[in-house]
Amino acid sequence: MVSPVNWVPLVPFSKEHAKLFDVSGTIVRSGLCLHAHFRVSGDLQRITLPRRNSPRPCRMGGLWETTCFELFLKNKHFHDYIEFNFAPSGNWNSFYFTDYRAGMSEFGGIEKIDIIFSKSQETYELEAIVHQKEKRRFELGDYDLGNIKAGLSAVIEIAPPPKTPATDASSEGRQLSYWALKHFGKKPDFHVDDNFSLTL
Repeated sequence: MVSPVNWVPLVPFSKEHAKLFDVSGTIVRSGLCLHAHFRVSGDLQRITLPRRNSPRPCRMGGLWETTCFELFLKNKHFHDYIEFNFAPSGNWNSFYFTDYRAGMSEFGGIEKIDIIFSKSQETYELEAIVHQKEKRRFELGDYDLGNIKAGLSAVIEIAPPPKTPATDASSEGRQLSYWALKHFGKKPDFHVDDNFSLTL
């Protein structure tokens, strides 16, 4: 894995979680391949990372119920958009929406998705390589004209702190921490159009 240079910071919905981690990402296009990179640094012992439990990762639902990284793509001239989910387990999913959280269906314009990762004592990096087989409205001309907007986000499952004689870890359960380029409203929402602020 080659680590990108131009990382874009993601911000947590709960400001408290900024004390635990730094999360960033970037997206690069190469022909019909998209390279989405994510990096988490900090107390990695507090992060639940699903293990790569299959030699042949596959499409799977509910990945956002634990640690998961996400990419959104949208042509700025249309209402429809695509969501990608990338899990540390190597599993993935992708959905097509006709409008904001409407008309959801599985997106079939994918040849394959490769997910690779690296981990050190303080840094975890995940790269998802999306091989597209259908252009739909994401044609190369649209990329070249700067019409494609992208959003990067992450769900981080925070494990309870280690139990010590002075604390009872059972009193604090698992938490889900939501990270995005921006946040709008009273609840985390990665689908808000204003969150698609990167241009490919």
